[in-house]
Amino acid sequence: MKLSILGSGRVAHSVARRAIAAAHEIVIGSSDPSKIDREKWLELPSVEFTSISEAGLDDVVLLAVPWEHVDHILEQIPTWDRRILIDATNPFVGTPPRLLDLDGQNASLLISKKAPGAKVVKAFNSIKMEIFDLGPKVKNGTRILFVSGDERRAKERVIDFIESLGFKTIDLGGLAEGGLIQQAGGPLAGKDIILNESNS
Repeated sequence: MKLSILGSGRVAHSVARRAIAAAHEIVIGSSDPSKIDREKWLELPSVEFTSISEAGLDDVVLLAVPWEHVDHILEQIPTWDRRILIDATNPFVGTPPRLLDLDGQNASLLISKKAPGAKVVKAFNSIKMEIFDLGPKVKNGTRILFVSGDERRAKERVIDFIESLGFKTIDLGGLAEGGLIQQAGGPLAGKDIILNESNS
């Protein structure tokens, strides 16, 4: 599968490395590709770099930028035409990062409003990247990633992609309910949850 990633930071690099190892094609979209730190991408020579507007035209796009950059990035993709947008963001702002008070609002529903026409699927946001980088397999088990979304086929495609990386998935339902559970501040955020397969 071809996956375009909006952003070139920690989440983008971690997902790209795991995806390429599973024979997927990765494109990195940046507002200014010439300013990307190419040295950290040397281990992944097959990665292509392009603009945000070009990357956003692909069928499956992963949003992996800091929360304060979301508006600027999504403004560069005016129409989505029902393409899949995987939302890996969390509403952290500032340095050091602090969780933004959304007054009970669902972060992924906010993303959905900023990307009209996109099939938004929440994924990759609830696991810490240092844990994700350890890989899917642990003794007697497999790490679980959570997924939520309102479009069944879009969500199934994202689930298939995640499971091709070796992880298990749990479908939390729609964005309104599942998104709140897995976003930062929710009960599943930051948890390293393992499916015990010792008796299977």
